[in-house]
Amino acid sequence: MQRFLAVICLLSLFSAAALARDWGDYYPLRVGNVLYFDGLKKENNENCKVRMEVMYKETRDNREYFYLYAPSVDIRYLLRKDAEGVYMQYIKIPFPVISFIMVEAEMKPEMKFVSFPLQPGAKWSHEGTATVYLFGFIPIERKIKAYFKTTKRETLKTGAGPIDTYCIEVLIDTGDGKGLVKETHWYGMDVGYTAGETVIYRALLAGRNIITEEGNSLDSRMEGAEGYR
Repeated sequence: MQRFLAVICLLSLFSAAALARDWGDYYPLRVGNVLYFDGLKKENNENCKVRMEVMYKETRDNREYFYLYAPSVDIRYLLRKDAEGVYMQYIKIPFPVISFIMVEAEMKPEMKFVSFPLQPGAKWSHEGTATVYLFGFIPIERKIKAYFKTTKRETLKTGAGPIDTYCIEVLIDTGDGKGLVKETHWYGMDVGYTAGETVIYRALLAGRNIITEEGNSLDSRMEGAEGYR
């Protein structure tokens, strides 16, 4: 009986580890991962081709963070992932007074924007501050509120082929006086961010070059990848 119980415990541990790994595959974070997007800037109805790469990782407060950068739209994120979800600590945002100047804001506490397990109907929220530093030392804060909901699982047709995704809707107040604004984002297996619809942009995956745990490459870039900056 003791041997039987030990086997059951081991199987449970392996199952839990596999489940955690599977959820994490909906947002792989490895240095060298590259995503390509076909986008639309809604302000001027301009089409754009965007390349986003996981540039490096660093340790802060004994936690491992990954730096993502999309140079053509000057978007920068510092993200981390654990068994419970994916979190954002830093993001590039418009300066609180001069909106056309972009500055780096620190989220306190960090914002969980993907929650594991991914299940339609799951809800969570975030409340905190985003702080930027004028001239490098004068803090300016915005209060941030966000309400998340995983709405559905669906297969998206993308330039990298069909992707198994979960859709997450968020109502977010960034403290700019506009109140709650709706955003919709899709996160895909072996991809991470796959598509998005906000008041500022629309984006859909066009290709990917994802490094697997074994060090192999899931490469489904399209012809003309060099046009994505």
